[in-house]
Amino acid sequence: MIKRLVYVLLVFLMTSICQKAYAFGMPSSKPLPQIITQSQTIVFASLTAYHPDVSPTNSTETSSAPIGAAGPSIFTSRPVKPAGHYTFHIIAFLKGGSPTTVLNVNLPYILGFYYPGSALSIQNGSKFIVFLNTGSDGQFIPTDVTTPFMPLSASVTLSKDHDSNLEESIYGLMLAACVDAKMRGTESYFLRTVINPSIVAGLLPYIDDKDLYTRDSVLTCMASNQQVAAIPRIVALNQIMKAGGGGAESASTLDNYQSPEALPYLNPLSFSSDYYIRLKAISGIDNLVNRTSIPYLMLAIRDPDYQNVIPPVACRLLHQLNPSLGQLNESSYFLRHRTTETSKLFAWWSDELLGKHLKPGQHPATPTVLPGTPALLNPLLFIPDTSTRRAVASKLARLGDKSSIPYLVLALQDPDPQQNDGNVSYVAYKTLHRLVPALGQAEANGAFTASPETAKQPIYHWWQEELMGKHQPKQPTS
Repeated sequence: MIKRLVYVLLVFLMTSICQKAYAFGMPSSKPLPQIITQSQTIVFASLTAYHPDVSPTNSTETSSAPIGAAGPSIFTSRPVKPAGHYTFHIIAFLKGGSPTTVLNVNLPYILGFYYPGSALSIQNGSKFIVFLNTGSDGQFIPTDVTTPFMPLSASVTLSKDHDSNLEESIYGLMLAACVDAKMRGTESYFLRTVINPSIVAGLLPYIDDKDLYTRDSVLTCMASNQQVAAIPRIVALNQIMKAGGGGAESASTLDNYQSPEALPYLNPLSFSSDYYIRLKAISGIDNLVNRTSIPYLMLAIRDPDYQNVIPPVACRLLHQLNPSLGQLNESSYFLRHRTTETSKLFAWWSDELLGKHLKPGQHPATPTVLPGTPALLNPLLFIPDTSTRRAVASKLARLGDKSSIPYLVLALQDPDPQQNDGNVSYVAYKTLHRLVPALGQAEANGAFTASPETAKQPIYHWWQEELMGKHQPKQPTS
């Protein structure tokens, strides 16, 4: 009876400590490459015996119950196994070594918080990669007390050339375990920030995994390894996960890209209806910016950012790209001179579209034949050639779709001097009314020409609400 009371008290205290620790910040696990480097001994082994430090009276309290597939959560931080003594059969030494085939080691509590995404099995016969150092008493101790081992599926075997490269051997075992859907979430989670082409190739088959958290880890890995094609998938997954009340970790990697090839993907994200995506996009654009970003930065000047981050960054980058605008040294300049600076930037933009910034004898690159899809037509609204923009606007009046809306909003500022139904600004105005029924009926050209800014205001108001996510479908309340 006393033993049972002691055990219950320990479990209660451990759970309380875990919850409080989470509230104030759970200790972080070391990155996998760091664990590998800092380990003196690494073994590929199978468990043959486990003895908890405190003998349980209720087996369900210490069972290897599945860890939730919902990523790290305080609800999965209860012990999967209490601290205890483990005996492993050593299949192979991956680092270090000795003549023995038996490993005895005391390990701390194994918490589900640190092993998200799988049904972690800690039973006799379960396979692991165990990361160890030698303590001052000569006994083995875990390199990282939060993640002392890496679970593997029972079917995983070691390749014959495992001695050639330590890290590749470890990653190979983990990737082999990904074949088992139950293990895939855990393996991909630990591999998600590792920079290694073999991991990219190994996780690529799971880029559309039905488990959202596995997919998130795979996409995080793709972004960590500069795979720009992952960007649209990251944005789509973030939208799905936000609808469920969460968000994708991979979305936080959008500003990690260093490859110029990422810029065509990041530029359009500057007008995403997801504020976090816009923040990450403008940060990523800041790393890679070139002149292709200018139209997107012009649109970002009007971003309704409640934190006042996006418009000042856009302003700074526009000055950086265009020395004629003058040097901008203070990040707070735009906020103190918003109205004046906005007018100045749009006056510069009008001159840009009218070709006034072209050097003598320089001509804009205009397509001989206009493309037939909105995705290719949209950016052509900003060619510094008025006749081309008129033709593009006319074609978008028929073909434009939802993707055209941000481009058409900026095209409302077009300086086209022609005052008739073919005026770029007016065509954009009419097309926006077609694409956004909530705007109602468009005014005739005469009324628009008489007071263009008044006519545009409902569109600008709608666009502000669009960026603030006010037009997103409401999620049902439980």
